[in-house]
Amino acid sequence: MVAVGTAASHFAEMFAEDHALEAVGAFVLAMFAISVAWISFSWFSSAFGTDDWHYRALTMVQMVGVVVFSLGLPAMFHSIEEGEHLELRAMVFGYVVIRIAMVLQWWRAARESPPFHDVGTRNIRWVVLVQLGWIAIAFTQPTLAVAFVAFAVLGAVELLLPLLAQGPPAERPGIRTMSRNGTACSRSSRSARSGRHRRLVR
Repeated sequence: MVAVGTAASHFAEMFAEDHALEAVGAFVLAMFAISVAWISFSWFSSAFGTDDWHYRALTMVQMVGVVVFSLGLPAMFHSIEEGEHLELRAMVFGYVVIRIAMVLQWWRAARESPPFHDVGTRNIRWVVLVQLGWIAIAFTQPTLAVAFVAFAVLGAVELLLPLLAQGPPAERPGIRTMSRNGTACSRSSRSARSGRHRRLVR
């Protein structure tokens, strides 16, 4: 809510100063980044939220990252208003904090829920790869045109992360496939029987 409020406030200020196009562009970027962070958190929590002290501590680290991200929003809005380059360093640093906690959460899931080990490790690899891309954009400070193209590419990968992390359909936990004799079978029958993979093994 802090990040959304900050983005909305700067959007209103830029719009009132007759920078409507820049205001819309900056607000879209801000809301996209906020939404991606929330989707990542809610996707993990809906499946592996144990609510133990490890989970709560890492969630608090993510909250710190959100605060840092929010502090970087004014600089991003100002850079788009100036029209020279896209300033994302503070926002990306906030994302780094968020994703360090998120990687640790997925590491716990991969270690403590064997049927989802591959999903967890693939998720970690993709998150680290995409985050390195954001860091490259933030610290090279390209022109707005180049930055928006890079943002679109990395943004598309961000949206595909849940799919990429699951791998091919035949390798996904609980996905039913056909055996050679045409009989339906599951790659994680033990998972299907228990029906309890929404929680980590404490």
